Amino acid sequence: MTPAIHREESPSIVVIRRVATYLASHLFEAIALVFTCATALNYVFGRAYLDGWAQAAGVPANLFARDLYDAIFAGVQLRVVWFRLGLGAILLTAYLWIVTLLPVWWEDRRSSARGRYEIAHWKQRHLTWKRIGFRARLVARWRSLRPAYGQEQMTKGGRPWKFPHAMTIILFLVIPLIGLSAALYKLADDFLLKEARREGIRSYAKTYLSVTGRLPYQFGAMTLPAADLREWACEGRSILSNFRAVTLRSEDSPSLETFYVLQGADKTFVLLGKDGSTLRSFGDARFSLKESPTRPLADVAKSC
Repeated sequence: MTPAIHREESPSIVVIRRVATYLASHLFEAIALVFTCATALNYVFGRAYLDGWAQAAGVPANLFARDLYDAIFAGVQLRVVWFRLGLGAILLTAYLWIVTLLPVWWEDRRSSARGRYEIAHWKQRHLTWKRIGFRARLVARWRSLRPAYGQEQMTKGGRPWKFPHAMTIILFLVIPLIGLSAALYKLADDFLLKEARREGIRSYAKTYLSVTGRLPYQFGAMTLPAADLREWACEGRSILSNFRAVTLRSEDSPSLETFYVLQGADKTFVLLGKDGSTLRSFGDARFSLKESPTRPLADVAKSC
């Protein structure tokens, strides 16, 4: 009768089981940690989005102080970035599943109880041979090949192995840790933060296009196909519903012009009109930004 086999779990499965047990016994703390991390990520993504928007608008990022909640709310709305983060988490979990569980499942699928017992017995014998026989054979061969003078010198002048200095151990621990941290930072910056900044740049470009009919000057000679141009203009038109339109007197002439108030703080505002964007400061003078019934649109956005 074949004896029962006690299968030892792999270290990775043991670690995962312990982590799952710990999280199950500290469920409230785990939920609080998840929400805290999500809030921090929302702020980081939102800050990158606002910086990209300011970059496309040609406005210094520190000109208008944005509230903490503004950055968090902007980060919540970045669906593309959160989709990438979720996809990365799924791929990482799938990789861990493949590495830890799939080999065990495959072995159980293809091997019978007798086969597993023989493999385990062979592995045990092989391990015993490695621990005892291999070392003895290696030492015997080395002694047979080594000259007598070398043997005498090793016996007389050999120095016992010393444990490395603590600073040496710290050095070999710090270098891989710094390398891993740099790799993770590079991955997060390229995969998440740059995408958040690009979303901010695209958001401003769509808004600008829907009013002026062209891309901002900061984009240089960049052109888009007609279909993409109309799609961006239509998306920009929907973004314009978040901004107030005001009619102001032109600084160079007594004529009136309608602008969208994109951003403002104190008495300085970023205004967007049919001729492009402008920064206007009212100084110490009194001013009024009454809502205008006229909301200018470019021809490409009027057909949306």
